[in-house]
Amino acid sequence: MIGLRLSVAISLALLAGAVCAETKDVNLVQETQQFEQGSKVAIVVGVKSYDQRLNGFRPLDYAGEDAKQVAAVLKNLGYQVELLVDGQASPNVILNRIRQKGKLPGIQNGTMLFYFSGHGFAVGHDNYLAAWDSVAEDLQDSGLGISKVVDAIRSTQVRRAVLLVDACRNDPRPGRKGGSDSYMDVDTGEGVQIFYSTRFGDVSWENDAFKHGVFSYFLMQGLSGQGAQNGLVTFNSLANYVEGEVSRWTDSNMSQTQQPFRRSDGDFYGDFVLARLGETVKSPVIEINEEVHVEKQQSNERSIYDNAFATLLQEPKEAIPEFRSFLEKFPKSSLAASAHYWIGEALYAEKDFQSAIQEFLIVLKDYKDSDKAADAALKMGYSFYELKDWDKARKTLEDVQRFFPENKEVVALAGEKLAKIKNLSPDSGKKSKGLSDRALYDDAFATLLQEPKEAIPEFRNFLEKFPKSSLAASAHYWIGEALYAEKDFQSAIQEFLIVLKDYKDSDKAADAALKMGYSFYELKDWDEARKTLEDVQRFFPENKEVIKLAKEKLQIITEQSKK
Repeated sequence: MIGLRLSVAISLALLAGAVCAETKDVNLVQETQQFEQGSKVAIVVGVKSYDQRLNGFRPLDYAGEDAKQVAAVLKNLGYQVELLVDGQASPNVILNRIRQKGKLPGIQNGTMLFYFSGHGFAVGHDNYLAAWDSVAEDLQDSGLGISKVVDAIRSTQVRRAVLLVDACRNDPRPGRKGGSDSYMDVDTGEGVQIFYSTRFGDVSWENDAFKHGVFSYFLMQGLSGQGAQNGLVTFNSLANYVEGEVSRWTDSNMSQTQQPFRRSDGDFYGDFVLARLGETVKSPVIEINEEVHVEKQQSNERSIYDNAFATLLQEPKEAIPEFRSFLEKFPKSSLAASAHYWIGEALYAEKDFQSAIQEFLIVLKDYKDSDKAADAALKMGYSFYELKDWDKARKTLEDVQRFFPENKEVVALAGEKLAKIKNLSPDSGKKSKGLSDRALYDDAFATLLQEPKEAIPEFRNFLEKFPKSSLAASAHYWIGEALYAEKDFQSAIQEFLIVLKDYKDSDKAADAALKMGYSFYELKDWDEARKTLEDVQRFFPENKEVIKLAKEKLQIITEQSKK
């Protein structure tokens, strides 16, 4: 089947940072040096599995695969990638991830890329991305406004910010035809360049042979080397390649030509670097026989490595045997160091820290000149830290600073971990005076995002050490959320009650009341659920988002009571 996409207005927007306000003509040599010195981060989002009955959007064929493969390409290019797919991709989570990435060392001199694949169109004066939990008839409240994404990126003060959106629709809202409201034109603002996936009102295609959107497919090709000049992928070289290939391919193979285009409000940035490619960089995994539109998989080392890496982004544990198989087949590959490193990262994610250390050691001993050596040394120090072997952790992290001084990001992260070790190690004094309440809270919250169950004792430890902290209400609330995630609804209710009784004026009170109502609902205690959700509307009338969610749940309760 060939799918049809109608594009959102913005498909690639380059947002100027304040650091460049005085320079209108950037020398590419200098730009390349600055690009390599700065951090490179990417937030990659794909929403495929919409439920048309619940939110009014039809499911998409390849949005999830678009995101996964774009993430793999960017990771291979040295970007730190945060991948959010389907249920992970709510508006608040997406915006929070952007802001979190904006706190990384060196980001003000770095590059941030945001990619989205899913539904998108215009409502009022803004373009909206349809996140996992967005509702077609209420996009202004439930959708992710492009303007909010732009504001979040600008708040990081990153030097190079790239907004890349392959957002599409095919009559997603009942009773409306795709086309005129699929996107709208957007003011670029100062120093912004925009790269659209298609011209206003035209179509943006998906294709079964690619198993991607056509625009996203050629975008990956361009980033992987086809759009490079002299080993550099710049904005202009990438846009030139994608415009030509998408137009040529759709003109030959589709009923209507898709023509990406760009527009700029000036030479604020000039051209700048998005990727620097090594001699071994190859084109993406998928090749297309354009005569018969048949997908081919390259049976070579790059495709096996890329497949293992794509698995890593979703299921770290399952990627380990895939990378080991790769190393068995290609022991002398230029990608061997990276394969060992990612095995170590997967083991670290699985909390098998001793085994992770062994993999990182292989990188440091056998591939000491590889670009993964500094990262391996850092994560080896992290692994000793997790094992509470403070002496080895300290020594390893100090070695990171001594042997890799040019890697400013790794050195900064090592320094942060060393500061924690100083507070936690036995010779630093009382542990209770180690981490501040904010640091201990942030550690617990970071655990919550990965392993909700494991965050519960960390938040309880925080509350024991800092019972009067201004963060106490939030700690109780997140314990409740973690218990809710573990389906221990009775215990969750008790935590939410603590927030409502002891911290009734906190900004978590409304959320706690809502989730208490949700917990009664999950216990099928309809009367208590109804009463609690009605109280939410009565006592928190100013919180429109909570009110909206309470009403939706009350409607579900009413419908179920009729059955």
